[in-house]
Amino acid sequence: MPFHTDQLLAGFLDPGTLALMIPIIALIIPIVGMLIKHQQKMAELMHSGQKDNQMNVALLHELQTLRAEVASLKETVHQQAIALDDVRPLGSGEIQNRIGNENG
Repeated sequence: MPFHTDQLLAGFLDPGTLALMIPIIALIIPIVGMLIKHQQKMAELMHSGQKDNQMNVALLHELQTLRAEVASLKETVHQQAIALDDVRPLGSGEIQNRIGNENG
């Protein structure tokens, strides 16, 4: 005896089967909605994480640039201090006075 789709459809539309399917479907709909919301939130978090990572890379680059500038300025100040010391020769008495003032 072959099974027809009409018989299958009639079995699905049976009042007992429908009475069982309605609460199941009613429970599945909110679960699917929660899963979709969760997936959207996770996608937003991942996207914002990528933005944060890009911002951190840019900030790190800027910090390295500023450190290089500060190092360059320090070197310039040291060179100028040495140049000023070379321009103004100190006598042996002045050196002794400076050393004495620093120790005393």
